[in-house]
Amino acid sequence: MKIVSERWFNDTTWEADYPEGWKAFRDKSIRGFPYVFESSAGSRLQVGLSMQGTISGFDWSEAPEDLTKFQKQAYLITLQEARNQSWVTWPEWALAHIRQKLGYRPQLEKRIVGAFVGFTYECPPRIEHQRSWAGHFSAEPEPYAAYLYFRASEQSYEADSAVAWDIIGTIKLHVQQGVPADGLASRGRG
Repeated sequence: MKIVSERWFNDTTWEADYPEGWKAFRDKSIRGFPYVFESSAGSRLQVGLSMQGTISGFDWSEAPEDLTKFQKQAYLITLQEARNQSWVTWPEWALAHIRQKLGYRPQLEKRIVGAFVGFTYECPPRIEHQRSWAGHFSAEPEPYAAYLYFRASEQSYEADSAVAWDIIGTIKLHVQQGVPADGLASRGRG
């Protein structure tokens, strides 16, 4: 089965294949209106695609040297998000803050799948008997980016996570030729 995204302001679209037993839809109840792929077991993969802007306020020396500019941005955003996700209560926040000051780095996993190069981390459990991961990715052609979030029950986590990665591997961006990635020409400024 296939889903095709709505057309962006610069005429970019994307598409992805997903297997029988899964459904795909745009969830407008979530900020940013990501597309969601959901298994019959209730596992959910959220995919938010956008164009990357420039980030500031990060220590660029924390990013590995062998990455492109946009891959470094994906790394730094994922690292910061992983650091912030490690707490739920005030004492946990205080402990996370101390660990960060001491140089603690969350475990990030580099992933290369389809048109995406990025980094994921295991999210702390928020709901009993569920596991989840999240991450930020640079997408080819740059400067496109993706935020991915997956959650599943402990029973379906491994199998459905593998299917989620298969879905991600099928995502194809369709960039309108002759339109700048920043869309300035389509907004009358370029």
